[in-house]
Amino acid sequence: MPKNYEQELDRHEQPIGGVIVGLPESPIENVLLENITITAEPAGLELRNASGVKLKNVKVTAKRGEPILVRNAEVSGLSPAK
Repeated sequence: MPKNYEQELDRHEQPIGGVIVGLPESPIENVLLENITITAEPAGLELRNASGVKLKNVKVTAKRGEPILVRNAEVSGLSPAK
C-alpha cells in the first residue's frame, strides 16, 4: 500500500527536480506522488530502481533533457510523450 505524504511541493528553478533512487537489490517500493509541479534547470525527476511508483497530476518541466527519467522502475501515470 502506498504511503501518502500530503504537502505542497514547489521546486521551481532548482538544479534538479527530484530523485527517487533505490538499489538494484533493494528497490524503493510503493510511492505516490500527487499534485506536484516541478520546473528544474538541467533535469526533472529521476526514478531508478523502484517499483509501485504512482504519479497523479504530476507535471515536470526540464530546461534541458528529459522531464522524467525512468530506469529499472515500474511507474504508472506517465503521460505519453508529445
